[in-house]
Amino acid sequence: ALDARWEKTLQGSFNKLLVIDDLADRNHCCDVLLDHNIVLEMDERYVGLTPSTTVKILGPNFALLQPEYEKAHKVIAPSYGPVKQILINFGGAANVTLTSKVLQALSKTDTSSMHMDVVLNSESFEYDIVCSLIRNFESASITSSVPNLIPLLQSTDLAIGASGVACLERICLGIPSLVFSVAKNQTPIAEALNSEKQVVYLG
Repeated sequence: ALDARWEKTLQGSFNKLLVIDDLADRNHCCDVLLDHNIVLEMDERYVGLTPSTTVKILGPNFALLQPEYEKAHKVIAPSYGPVKQILINFGGAANVTLTSKVLQALSKTDTSSMHMDVVLNSESFEYDIVCSLIRNFESASITSSVPNLIPLLQSTDLAIGASGVACLERICLGIPSLVFSVAKNQTPIAEALNSEKQVVYLG
């Protein structure tokens, strides 16, 4: 909840101040504002929330992705073929049971020719349930900790997950995605990405 009040107290302690925001729900007093998300009417999002002199760096061209994604973007071909490998990952969202719900839904379809990669923190309250569910698939694995998802994404044909930064990572690598918003601030991002046909937003 940092805003212009806090930023003004820092004046005199810096030459230039860069603020990173993705909510656009508060005033800022800064030299540069960065919001790397894509939302509808992005150019109007911070009108009246920053000084007229603030340089606004907006949109996914400025996505805060690990450098490894730039390298992978150059060598991983976008996925257009049949779905043989699915990645299910909802990040660190707390109190969300979407991983188990997705697996339950997939168990009702023919996945005999597919492999499921599930990424889920071992501390998640649904971890034991998910471990039980993946036994219902002919080919499935669960990973609880990875520094980044690139090794898994390299062979993924379809990703199912949240509409957060991971969404931009998948788009960067050309991977089709079914996404859910698991936090209020993710909803406008998911809606905009859906309208741009970058993802399929499921609510």
